[in-house]
Amino acid sequence: TWMEAYSPFIPEGDLQSYHQATYNLEALKTMFADRDVKGFVAEFDGALVGCIRTKLERTAQRFYVSSLYVLPHHQGKGIGRTLMTMAAREAVALGHDRIWIGVMERNKDGLDWYQKFGYRVVEEAPFTMGKSTVNHFIGFVPVKPFSPGAVPTHKEPTRDPDKRTHIPSQRVFSKYPGSGGIVSLPQRVDELLQDQKNTWQQFAEGTEALKATKTRQVECNGNLITLQFNPKRIVSTGARLDEATLKARKCFLCVHNLPEEQRGILYHDNFLILCNPAPIFEKHLTIAHIDHCKQAIEPFAGTMLELARDLGPSFTLFYNGPKCGASAPDHAHFQACPSNVLSIEQLVSREATKGLRMREKEISVWSLGNCGRTIILVRSTSRTEVEKSLRGLLAAMRTVGGSPEEPMVNILCTFENQSWEMIIFPRRKHRPDVYFKEGSERILISPAAVDLAGFVVTPVEKDFVSVEARLVEQIYSEVCLDSSSIDRIFAAFQN
Repeated sequence: TWMEAYSPFIPEGDLQSYHQATYNLEALKTMFADRDVKGFVAEFDGALVGCIRTKLERTAQRFYVSSLYVLPHHQGKGIGRTLMTMAAREAVALGHDRIWIGVMERNKDGLDWYQKFGYRVVEEAPFTMGKSTVNHFIGFVPVKPFSPGAVPTHKEPTRDPDKRTHIPSQRVFSKYPGSGGIVSLPQRVDELLQDQKNTWQQFAEGTEALKATKTRQVECNGNLITLQFNPKRIVSTGARLDEATLKARKCFLCVHNLPEEQRGILYHDNFLILCNPAPIFEKHLTIAHIDHCKQAIEPFAGTMLELARDLGPSFTLFYNGPKCGASAPDHAHFQACPSNVLSIEQLVSREATKGLRMREKEISVWSLGNCGRTIILVRSTSRTEVEKSLRGLLAAMRTVGGSPEEPMVNILCTFENQSWEMIIFPRRKHRPDVYFKEGSERILISPAAVDLAGFVVTPVEKDFVSVEARLVEQIYSEVCLDSSSIDRIFAAFQN
């Protein structure tokens, strides 16, 4: 990209000598040893296609993007903007509202691109490469064009009709929305559940086994937590989620790998609503994307809110992040269960008068820390505002965590009385230390959304019998972010 960008106006010999001196391995090691220098790279289909480097100039109190390059055949795909968004998050975290950039006067493509975001030149200086000296513009762009919500950059991917997964007609029980009268989604779900009990033996056996599960309650920090002994969940709780294992196994959510008898409700032609064959609850649904695409919340945030609205007040929708509870982190999906079976829902109703962080015309946001685990609560009558707040909170978590990856979160989402309620559990780790102990000291609890919501699943009977309130409190504290981290997230969010 270096040669491609500057060869039109700088001789190749000068370019090569400057590049070899500036970008050799030792020079890069020295460069990134500076605590004020950071870098990000962009990947596309597993290959590196772009990079950005930032530097905080403490003397001048300027936050610079020192370099930004995207391979020519990957330009025009939004990669440069995404890299600039990462730089903007760094700038905001350091208290800056603008990003300084140096651009060569004759680099017309670069100048045109930055000017789309309000690039303002404030000074000029000579820039020398070998024997060549060119005029160098120095200016800035505001961080606002790259702030969360400025331009929706995480929409659900557009699906190429020629590449979309074909769904055999026998796999579709019904469609929503469908023709032939108005039938609510909960009604269709009830019909699907009954049909699958009659036609799919594995599901019928799983539903029957659910009746034999044992439950008991413990009180944690004044909250009742339900423990469930459910042996059929051993596959999910004990799942190995390393990359090699995921690549070696068949994805159990892909349409062509589903059991022959399994059918579902085709939701807006993009997701298939399925009955979970190893249920935790009586009406336990898995809602899987038609295509094999990675588990992620931002591309499908709009779908989550639509699903919650269409399922209505009788269901709670939940999302497990790819690194904190999703047993299929390589396939986008949600799950749903009957509403009011998770004690956290009643708890936030009682506690929501405390910890108010933001209230505007259509939306309120709270943080609750007296529930034994830290919680962020969002309520709004506006789908746009909920989605915007979710993206803003995730961006703030990235800033605090210092990673461009999706932050570790579990999410519950409901819709009732024309209003959405979203409960977010920010995480710091996936599994507690007791999960990895040996012999009788091992406790097989792998917390996901329902566990954090007050319904802790134990597939091993000794764990069901022995686990007490203190251990549950310890697990919650260990895997969830602490209150000081939540404070930092809201500081970044409100900026």
